[in-house]
Amino acid sequence: MSIAGPDLFTQFLPHEGDVPPTETLQSVSCVEGMSVWLSDLENDPDAVMTRIEHVLDRVSNEMALDQPDDRPSTTDNPTQMSVTPAVAPEPARSLLTQSAYWSAFTDARSPPILGDTSKLGPGVGLDPAAITRAINEVVELEGPIKEDRLASIVVGRFGMSKVKAARLAALQPMFRHLSATRTVFGVVYWSSSRMSDTWTGFRTSPVGNSRPIEDVPAEELSNAMVAVIKMGNTATEEEILRMVADAHDRKLTEKVRTLLSAILSWTVDSGRLVLEGAYYRLP
Repeated sequence: MSIAGPDLFTQFLPHEGDVPPTETLQSVSCVEGMSVWLSDLENDPDAVMTRIEHVLDRVSNEMALDQPDDRPSTTDNPTQMSVTPAVAPEPARSLLTQSAYWSAFTDARSPPILGDTSKLGPGVGLDPAAITRAINEVVELEGPIKEDRLASIVVGRFGMSKVKAARLAALQPMFRHLSATRTVFGVVYWSSSRMSDTWTGFRTSPVGNSRPIEDVPAEELSNAMVAVIKMGNTATEEEILRMVADAHDRKLTEKVRTLLSAILSWTVDSGRLVLEGAYYRLP
């Protein structure tokens, strides 16, 4: 477990504990990692301790299950063996999902169909009320959400599989009531529970990922980058990009690297991170 944060090394009392010898540290096998941001510990120590206890309980149970069974065989026939079906291990979670700013992503593609394509218009079948309902439900469930993804999910609820430019243009006036931000990376719409001026979190799917990293708003990826620094105090560009890509179940390909590098530069230009030499830190 690592602890990072402002004034971390300002100690008013001398350290009275013993540092484990090098030989001991070298023999330790790390089975779990988590990070605690010092400010979180100061503001809500009970919540931090709950997180720590949860990790300890879970890892203790996993380690207990991993212990070999030394009990003698109860069968007299050595050729008779009980075979236990192999159970596939759960996918390893990214270290970034241990951040206090992480939450599980809920895909808005699951709500039921609201009608056929005629409700999208043009024509006598156009149903603005049904379209507005779909828009609001998707944004409340998944926002922040990029404009093209919102349009794709909305038309999908009426049986349409693809959004053409003309269809997007027809839908855009129906997005005007939504809270929106516009950056060089595009238009993003925000839910009432995750507003652009207050929400500093990020989301990934707990197992696998139903949302491509290209569909994740730049603002949300920027939040994930800031969370990397809050976990480790400083980090290089390579460390930030790899942790964010890994959290979204993606390898750092050239395409992904180009996208994340641009967002990291934008995060610095926005004043959320500072670059000193090869390391990024909080302002």
